[in-house]
Amino acid sequence: MDATNALKQACADSGIKFTSVERPIFAHGLQFNFNENCLSLRAINELHSKYIDKPLTEHQAKLAASMVTSRFRREANLEWRSFNKDSINEKWPTKGSGQKILIMPSSRNEVWSEHDWRNDWVEYPKIFDKVIEKISKEYGGDYSNCILRAHPIWSQKLGGQDGSKIVTYYEKWCKDKGVLFIGPESRTSSSNLMQQADFLILNGSSAAYESCILGVPTISTARSGYKNANISQVILCEEDLEKFNPKELKNQDKKEQMRSTLRFIYSYFVRYAIFNSDIRATEVHNFSYAKNIDVKRLEKMMETGTLIPDDETYAE
Repeated sequence: MDATNALKQACADSGIKFTSVERPIFAHGLQFNFNENCLSLRAINELHSKYIDKPLTEHQAKLAASMVTSRFRREANLEWRSFNKDSINEKWPTKGSGQKILIMPSSRNEVWSEHDWRNDWVEYPKIFDKVIEKISKEYGGDYSNCILRAHPIWSQKLGGQDGSKIVTYYEKWCKDKGVLFIGPESRTSSSNLMQQADFLILNGSSAAYESCILGVPTISTARSGYKNANISQVILCEEDLEKFNPKELKNQDKKEQMRSTLRFIYSYFVRYAIFNSDIRATEVHNFSYAKNIDVKRLEKMMETGTLIPDDETYAE
């Protein structure tokens, strides 16, 4: 990882054009970032801003929907990691006062030092506190109807390191605040909890794809690929927090939220993932490749530093 980063920096210092490449979440095609590393958000932000107000065709909308709904069906899809496939639906487990608030944090360790992903919150529970307090001020109640659903990956080992430290960290916060903690090994369905929640609080995770297609009022306290997609309330600083109106978010037009989510998903997983028809995943780790790929198009993109998506069409 450090050697790759050194090579990238050497290219930048020497004025040599380069591209980084990443496997898309839903596997088909490749994601390129020109003259930046694979965590850069510039390309997806620019691409989605171009198409955010462009309606999808019926075919495009169905393709986008099929990607996100594969998560609800818990079928074998081609995501890099799929969690809790044998999940079970359960009723909201608390009967406290106030709004039903679901908190679903992720580790964020892979983007911690990346400029594109930074915000004002050094510790996420501190902004979770502020958001919950603002919701409680509007609707009454306290933390007793709040649930924190630990990320399933925290029950697994990555490179010999388990998730015990982050589990302990969030368990302590939950105990101090009176929030119900659901551990990472639990089979409780996260998407089913989302459907019952009045508000969902995230720190930039992909759970937003599910919650926003369901029309759940979603709050993201971290930068992400969907920051500018108009699908969630983004709170990155004190000014954003000041402007946050819980009632406006809860009363949002759900159909508009769903429509915006489909447009973002199509931009992210189809337009951003280029050579979709040429590079097809057959399994999570295996791919089939077309005999001929448009190398001239790739050269043009590398020369200009601008992505040319496979599909530039949209509906009227």
